[in-house]
Amino acid sequence: MESTCSDSSTDSTMIQDQLEDSIDQYISNEVNSLDSKMTSSSRTPMYTRPFTGHEYVIDFLNGHSGRAKQAFCIEPRHFLALVKLFEDNGVLCSTRNMTSAEQLAIFLKIVSHCDAVREVCELLQYSNETISRVFNKVLDEIYNVSSLFIKPRNSSEPDRFIVGSRYDPVFKVRK
Repeated sequence: MESTCSDSSTDSTMIQDQLEDSIDQYISNEVNSLDSKMTSSSRTPMYTRPFTGHEYVIDFLNGHSGRAKQAFCIEPRHFLALVKLFEDNGVLCSTRNMTSAEQLAIFLKIVSHCDAVREVCELLQYSNETISRVFNKVLDEIYNVSSLFIKPRNSSEPDRFIVGSRYDPVFKVRK
């Protein structure tokens, strides 16, 4: 009987050793698999459209004027005039990686359509950080020069919005 008991404990120890070895092997395989997934060589680029943001803006400005108006809520000729005006006043300037027109397009796309930054990233093929930085830069610059473009209303002009009773609850005449 003693030999059977010792054989049983030896078998149990051998099975436990095999189980531990197989667990160690499994963990090692999983770690190696995870390491290979995280290497930079297996990363895939996120923004892979065949055209750049600059090409997108040029396509809209040179194409049908209705498309540009839908995209940026402004006629192409007015868009280009606004870019020129901003460049001449030092509001916008082209950088090595992005033109003034692209910067204005980013701003107008977000403001006019309430597009999320991620949608503009996909459209113009830039990162979230780049789109956010450019949007904030253009917003700050426009705010800084807003006094050049926005003039206070002349008090002698009639109030066009308060003339009808339809607007009375919203706009009250203050004297």
